[in-house]
Amino acid sequence: MYKHRINCVAEICGLVSAFPNLEHISLPYMRLPSISTTFLRQSPGNMLSGLKKLHYRLNQPLASMVLHDVSCAFTKCPSLDELSLDLYTDLFIVEDLYVHKAEDWQSSAIRSLTIKCVYFSSHIVEAILAYTPKLECLNLTLAKVTPTLMQRLLESCPRLTSLSIELAYSDNHRPFAIEGFCRNIATAYQGQLRQLRLIFHQKPIISSIITTQVLHHHGAHLTTLDLTGLPLTNDSLARLAQCVSPQLAHLNLSRSLEGHTPPLHALSTIFSICGSKLRSLHLDCNSMVNDSVAALVARYCRGLKTLTLRKTNVSRMGMHKILQVNGYSLRTLHPPQASVLEGIFKDITNFCPFLTELEAGWSGIVEKRQQIIIVRQFGDFMRLCGNNLETLVVDGWPSIRLLLSVVATYGRELRQITLNDDEELSDQFLRDVLGGCKKLHRVYILLSFPFKAEGLSDDALVETAGRNYEQASEIERPRTYTFDMRC
Repeated sequence: MYKHRINCVAEICGLVSAFPNLEHISLPYMRLPSISTTFLRQSPGNMLSGLKKLHYRLNQPLASMVLHDVSCAFTKCPSLDELSLDLYTDLFIVEDLYVHKAEDWQSSAIRSLTIKCVYFSSHIVEAILAYTPKLECLNLTLAKVTPTLMQRLLESCPRLTSLSIELAYSDNHRPFAIEGFCRNIATAYQGQLRQLRLIFHQKPIISSIITTQVLHHHGAHLTTLDLTGLPLTNDSLARLAQCVSPQLAHLNLSRSLEGHTPPLHALSTIFSICGSKLRSLHLDCNSMVNDSVAALVARYCRGLKTLTLRKTNVSRMGMHKILQVNGYSLRTLHPPQASVLEGIFKDITNFCPFLTELEAGWSGIVEKRQQIIIVRQFGDFMRLCGNNLETLVVDGWPSIRLLLSVVATYGRELRQITLNDDEELSDQFLRDVLGGCKKLHRVYILLSFPFKAEGLSDDALVETAGRNYEQASEIERPRTYTFDMRC
């Protein structure tokens, strides 16, 4: 597969003309005003007739123009199998759907549709779904859901097997909208869904009876279940234990068990049924998840590839038991912050030789001597196991100077790093990291208020963004220096 770094819209048009047999176009970091007026218009005839995957970001405030772009994509790309549309915009949103005329639309054979529109409601999604009768996988990120969304889904997409709904905001002014939506999900596609994700950024107002119905009707058939942010009562967990599928491979209960002690009997039943098949387990941000839960994971779950336990009360001893059983198969690990201060890197070094992603947050204040010891333990891990590490998150660490020296020395395969701002962060340290980590292409700095990393200048930012890479064919994403604002 040929991969190329895109710098401007004109270059997109040139590539489309130069490679008439393109099957995959992905532009996740370029904010386009329109695709119908750029490379779709520039491609004559059936030049894109073989395109199977299209992923782009649109900086377009008019809903009618968004729909026009999608309509053009359906028309120009009859073989399109997967469409991913990120409606990120910093402009004022206007849902002028009445302007759009649908006579020129033709049905598409796409099987996978992903739409991220955190500033739009689901009206725009409904308009698109009317022309996707063969859709099997739907992933939505929305600001709010409309009462007619599920009705449109059932009418237009009878083949759906994977449904992911992520609500970026809560409908506080319409407290029963989300509950009604979940009630419809409980009765829709029974026995048909294999993947179900209901993700809430803010705590929703949903009766536990509705949640129990969703689990009752779909649990026995699912291979993926993600209920991030959806509060689960003991009754809901008990129902999940009764109907969980032995083929469940991905389970995410982040922020779902907060506020009460989860019943160990129900969790024991769940893990005993699906633990041998489970490949990813997420229990983040649940303070009630402790060593007792960790013992159940260690007992029943063997072969985990992804484990995240951020902001839980699992100690190093609990992590030791899990890593002893699953460490060899683990590729992604997010241990509890407290375990970092307890020396978890020794266990990670001993049991996890093939990690590709590690998030090790720091929480708490320790003396300088202890900081040095922990950084040395991290250095041993990087020296012995760092050759496989591609993604590293080290938020909250106090010894940035020591940490970056370790990363620059041993992070030869590192492609992305996220760290907190610090007084010690400077141009020279950034250049040292760039010099040692030849494959590094994204640097995230989580800013605090007031801003601490005052040692960074514009020169360093330009140097990072404009770094010269000789092997352009291997470039998949633009090498940029990114600031992510911390709330």
